[in-house]
Amino acid sequence: RPALFVPEISFDILVRRQIRRLEQPGVQCVDLVYDELQRIAAQSEPSELTRYPNLRDRMMDVVGSLLKRSVGPTQMWVSNLVRVELSYINTNHPDFIGGSRAVAKLMDKMAKEKEKAAVDAATAAASVNVPNATSYTAKGVMTPVRERNNKDKDGDAVGATPLSSSSLEKYMVADD
Repeated sequence: RPALFVPEISFDILVRRQIRRLEQPGVQCVDLVYDELQRIAAQSEPSELTRYPNLRDRMMDVVGSLLKRSVGPTQMWVSNLVRVELSYINTNHPDFIGGSRAVAKLMDKMAKEKEKAAVDAATAAASVNVPNATSYTAKGVMTPVRERNNKDKDGDAVGATPLSSSSLEKYMVADD
């Protein structure tokens, strides 16, 4: 059996305790099904049998005894099924997520979230006109973002123009 991320003995104790708890409700379910089948048998009696009361009584006795004989073996079958499940806990089943598969699943989820965040960042960076901006591809590789051409039909610049350090000095001198 493959090792789990929790101590195996503790895991077995906890799982076996939970499986044992299923036996009593299973046996009670057999009793409830027996009661329901008796009600169904009583309701499904044909109306023609009212003319023959002895036949009707005998038929109900036979059906009732058949159902009663089946209750004991069915309860035993449910108890045996629980014991079979207690004898071997199948951690190799595809639906069972063991320690290594749980960690791998978590790592995959984190990688997908990281990839999605990188794609979102790349989309956001591409939508902003930033010189020398970089974006991230789906694999996390940085690529430069191309500047948009902000010119109108005549070739004139449109929108704000970037300020150089020399043009900033003009504004700073003017404020003094």
